[in-house]
Amino acid sequence: MRRVSQRTIVDHWLASESRKPGVASIDPASLDDDGALDRLLRLKPGAASFLWREAPIDWYRVRLTGGQLRRLRVIGGPPRSLWGALSPDGTVDGAARRVESADPRRLAKRTGVDVPRIVRLADEASGGGDGGGSELPDLVCFARRPWVRPFVADGNHRAVAAALALRRGDPYRPLGAYLGVGRNRPRGAVAEAVRSLLWAVRTRVAGRDEPNGF
Repeated sequence: MRRVSQRTIVDHWLASESRKPGVASIDPASLDDDGALDRLLRLKPGAASFLWREAPIDWYRVRLTGGQLRRLRVIGGPPRSLWGALSPDGTVDGAARRVESADPRRLAKRTGVDVPRIVRLADEASGGGDGGGSELPDLVCFARRPWVRPFVADGNHRAVAAALALRRGDPYRPLGAYLGVGRNRPRGAVAEAVRSLLWAVRTRVAGRDEPNGF
């Protein structure tokens, strides 16, 4: 794990967006910090809104273990639609389980998520079974507080594809991520932290050692 600047994340995210069909090419180097952030917020007004809403944010570059990948939360949204509909428990692994056991096109119609793309990325990551897989680009993840499990702000298709490859028994290729952690400590968040700590103590005493955060 190493510290990185928010500008690194913004440039990475802009580059990812500019590779998508129908999006004009973006040269982040031609923009100053405010201009780059403004461009990203215009492209992704919902997914990237936490960048200003939760500021200041500490950013890190990490390599995810298979367990950490599985426990990541998918991005939030309307209930019973999109990623919330694809993942019954709200996790990346929950979405991968659903994709593994259903027809991709039917599931795409039911949820609104491009499930065939997930399957295609999983096939590419595993090399289509020939062992020559390609590495998936880094995710962008965010946790409002250090004790809260992160969600995937950018790269949900890639994250679920990597988890799907894992469920198929493919060797795990460690996936990189930029992890942001909120720094604000409002009174309500402190109270939540205390409750979480007490809950963790109780579960350990009861023999139910459940993971917090990752």
